[in-house]
Amino acid sequence: ITAYENSTGGNSFHVRKARGTQLVPLPVQVGDRILSVGAKGYATNNEFSNSAIAILGLVDEVFTNTATGASISLETTRLTENTRSNTLLLHNSGNVGIGPISTMISPSADLTILSATGESPSFRMNDADVVLPSYSAVGFQPTLDAGTIFNVVPFSTTVGGTQIMGFSESGANTMTPLYISGY
Repeated sequence: ITAYENSTGGNSFHVRKARGTQLVPLPVQVGDRILSVGAKGYATNNEFSNSAIAILGLVDEVFTNTATGASISLETTRLTENTRSNTLLLHNSGNVGIGPISTMISPSADLTILSATGESPSFRMNDADVVLPSYSAVGFQPTLDAGTIFNVVPFSTTVGGTQIMGFSESGANTMTPLYISGY
């Protein structure tokens, strides 16, 4: 698409969906997809795979002339599987959900991180420019790599709670482990 114009507007690409028929169109309904862009790859069974990734536009309320609430879902396929699941949800509320979130459920906070069944959710901040010393001798295990500067993980998979692990400055150029656990 090429456009030559003297305005701030740019090129746009729109898709349209209605329920009903062309002669009698009806409003889209909650749960309808008004956009679906996916990608497939050629697989070993001499055919193309299921759609491995997708960008979806999802209707969150029955559309009217004054209400058009919608969300965007990014779906991916996990290793060794062949079915997409929601990985990132940009909800109409402005909340963001990361993880296997049902597209019909609103993320409950500004940022909601869920894990798959049997996995523990975590939040980690990394800085590749930071090399942290090992504090494993005192039971502090914050890292999957040496650049992890902050980690939040479940305290217990059976009773809940949270562990917050990171580093605090204890003097000039000296970092000490910070470890908080509780329910």
